[in-house]
Amino acid sequence: MHAKPGPRPEGPDDPDMLAGPGVTLNDIATSLSVLGDQLREIGAIAHRPVTKSEIERHYFADQRDIEDDLIESDLEHAQQQERVAKTLSALRTFRRSYYYWERVTVEHALAIGFTQRRTAQLLGVGLSTINRWAQNPVSNEDDD
Repeated sequence: MHAKPGPRPEGPDDPDMLAGPGVTLNDIATSLSVLGDQLREIGAIAHRPVTKSEIERHYFADQRDIEDDLIESDLEHAQQQERVAKTLSALRTFRRSYYYWERVTVEHALAIGFTQRRTAQLLGVGLSTINRWAQNPVSNEDDD
């Protein structure tokens, strides 16, 4: 019984980020740097700075109405949910691009003479994963 090759990565949303024929190590490095920038941006979305309302609540809590606190609490909850939704969506995009470039990097490593075993060890995945990726290269995706 043969294992299925598994799904091919969808690739980045930005077509300019797709690997072309003859991808170089510089191409991979540049793309991974862009991914690092995207991850920092995702962190900025998720980061919750101290808001004016939090400062007011801390220093002037005894001077506020309970109704004001409830309205503000609901608004802050909605804003937090929106940040979480944006963070999850951005992580999905990041993961798709990262997975794509991980596959392209493995293909490049194999093309320049790395063994599947060494590639698997360095990446921290199973040899069967590298073998499956080698037999179903992502670079053939554009030819379909």
